[in-house]
Amino acid sequence: MNKITNLQQKLRNYILRDLSLLKEGQALAKETEIAEKYFVGRNTVRKVMKTLENECLILRIRGKGTFPVTNEVSCHENRNPFRKIKIIFGLGLGLGGLEYYNQILVSVINKAQRENYHIEVANIYPVKNKYDFCLDTLKDPYVKGILLVAVTQKKITKALYQSGIPLCLLDHYTDLPIDVVDIASYKASYNTTKKLIELGHKRIFYVNSKPKTLCPERLHGYVDCLKDHDIPFHPSWVSEYPAYDQGGLQAAEMIVKLPKNKRPTAIYIFSTSMMIPFIDFVKSKGLRIPSDLSIYSNGDNPSPTNDQNYQNLCYNYFDGTKIGTRGLDLLLKRIQDPARPSKRIEVKANLLIGNSIGPNTLKQPLNK
Repeated sequence: MNKITNLQQKLRNYILRDLSLLKEGQALAKETEIAEKYFVGRNTVRKVMKTLENECLILRIRGKGTFPVTNEVSCHENRNPFRKIKIIFGLGLGLGGLEYYNQILVSVINKAQRENYHIEVANIYPVKNKYDFCLDTLKDPYVKGILLVAVTQKKITKALYQSGIPLCLLDHYTDLPIDVVDIASYKASYNTTKKLIELGHKRIFYVNSKPKTLCPERLHGYVDCLKDHDIPFHPSWVSEYPAYDQGGLQAAEMIVKLPKNKRPTAIYIFSTSMMIPFIDFVKSKGLRIPSDLSIYSNGDNPSPTNDQNYQNLCYNYFDGTKIGTRGLDLLLKRIQDPARPSKRIEVKANLLIGNSIGPNTLKQPLNK
């Protein structure tokens, strides 16, 4: 273990100790204050904080601060403790898209505060028995409604629905008659594929998430668009990798190993967290973007990175603030009128066109 890693490990232990000493609702010190307190550089603090964030041990909320996340974070100030809304996060806080889910969380907290509701936030990503944890929510008589965010376990959704508690799903769809606010993934995927076809691409690969149940609509939109434009779909064009940076790297390694006549001229990647390491790797192997390979993705942040090399990426931007606000609107209406018909709202993606896609200059036959 090198000196830098030792320093980061020591700082991590100090920060974890500080987190354990915080009172309920109290934020951690700012990064500059931590750096001064422990005589380390801000870059070291930033790296350690990022690690803690990826491990689901802290939650950063813009304008409010950094808070510890064990199983639950409560937001009390200026809210009625006898009118609770529970927000249960599933996959989001443990995978890519952290900024997007923070947008959802902050928008819900801000609106709930105006409505005089007390908010409790649960992150079930690190919890082993997710089902029992979620069902325990029903034991609290003051919980008036639940927002499920990216909770993909059908068993949990069904049990909460059958309990009769007002419920709204965010960033995930169900066939049950439950209020849903979801991103228009199918349309975004279809339009992305269509854009690449209009640029002359016919060999378009899709790098999907693993597990693929995260967002099956994206795959369906991609496949349907190919078929609608008379482009034969080959199952070998679709691959599955974990929906974070390591998955993007693995996908890039797979593409580079393909013979040149088998490579795609364009590729659609599940998320920007996969896209950025993908681009880094293929560039390091001599591929030019977009001359040799056009790349499009889905993102959760208008500026997915501060690096100038990535300021002009092409991706679908999903606005978490809209999803959170509209989701809480539906839930509050459900609380007021439990018998009303369920409603589904789709939030459209903004297509941000940058310089990671271009016309197809590599005329390749459509062999498998």
